Amino acid sequence: MTATDFEFRHRLWFFWGIYRAAFLCYGFDHTSAGEALVRLLVGPQRNPAQERYALHAVYGAGAGLVVASGRTLHFSLHLLRV
Repeated sequence: MTATDFEFRHRLWFFWGIYRAAFLCYGFDHTSAGEALVRLLVGPQRNPAQERYALHAVYGAGAGLVVASGRTLHFSLHLLRV
């Protein structure tokens, strides 16, 4: 799927709008996405230590996905140079 010329020329405003909408959502709900995901997956915990460890696991998994996507990008660019 390729971007149209309009989307390509105005991509900065598209990115800005997405980030702005995400930050405006904190005006309605001050819960972070990680906390909401932990509560959805494991339910409300009475032990704050368990909730903290689950939150660390969610953020660790997210960091792992970022590293994996970066490695994939690096290796695909390396293959294009060869």
